[in-house]
Amino acid sequence: MEERREFPRLKYDVKVEWKKIGQSFGDTSASKNVTKNISEGGMCLEVDSTIKPLDILALKITLPTRIGIRSESVVRWVEDFGIQGEKSQSRYEAGVKFLDISDTDRKEIKKFVFSILQPRKAH
Repeated sequence: MEERREFPRLKYDVKVEWKKIGQSFGDTSASKNVTKNISEGGMCLEVDSTIKPLDILALKITLPTRIGIRSESVVRWVEDFGIQGEKSQSRYEAGVKFLDISDTDRKEIKKFVFSILQPRKAH
């Protein structure tokens, strides 16, 4: 079955700082991670702490082209996967959907995604 997405996704490591709503970014509970992919509608984060579907997160996104994109987002899904090595540990992928993001910031994400996707399609 072919997966259909509302927006094209770019597999790219983008720096993201996130926290659950109600916490401040200065809290030790705020986390810094990178994305597995990003689109103008949301992203997939690889995280090491447990979050659950329907959690509301505040995000601070740093694109190579722009610092300080902010969004309130909802966790749509979470999948657990383990990392094998000297010490096994749990990691999680979390799909988040942007809820409250400015039009300017959404357009900046879209511009960034397409600036990288378009050259790939030209080959």
